Amino acid sequence: MACRSPIKLYYFRANGLINFGDDLSPKIVEMVTGRPVEWAHPTRCDLAALGSILQRLVKHRRKRLFTAFGRKITVWGSGFIQPHTAIRASDFEFLAVRGPSTAALIEKLDQPIFGDPGILLAELAAKPVAKEYEWGIIPHYHDLADPMIRALVEAIPNATVISVRDDPIETLYKIKSCEKVVSLPFTV
Repeated sequence: MACRSPIKLYYFRANGLINFGDDLSPKIVEMVTGRPVEWAHPTRCDLAALGSILQRLVKHRRKRLFTAFGRKITVWGSGFIQPHTAIRASDFEFLAVRGPSTAALIEKLDQPIFGDPGILLAELAAKPVAKEYEWGIIPHYHDLADPMIRALVEAIPNATVISVRDDPIETLYKIKSCEKVVSLPFTV
């Protein structure tokens, strides 16, 4: 009989608000594994996938020793959001890391595998969509209300703003409806 128990997945949750990349994590894990997913705190999760969340896992690693009886968190395609002090590969079970910058911060990570599971997004939004816009502009969620974003979209013919706060699957289809897409992090 196949295991149907939920996978305890850690992914960033923005105070109940949708955040496109983070909210795709459970959808991709469910799609790939065929198992349900439930959110779990870093001290109690089994898996961390997608997103810039490694610094949060590192922050809770000592507490985890007491709450998870030393079980390692499996990491699949996650990375750091900013430079970080080096961590030991032995603290986690790495299936893949986001890229070389993350791998460089992990001591003794032999033959790292690079890859962001976000590459599987096309499988979540498989139905064809007609191209409706020349440009899709995806601002960081902090910048959604920035007047510069609105001015940019108004200055570019046939452009639209794509919000990372909308339903992730609907956001995928809106992205697919654009000929070209650019993501603009105005914040520092």
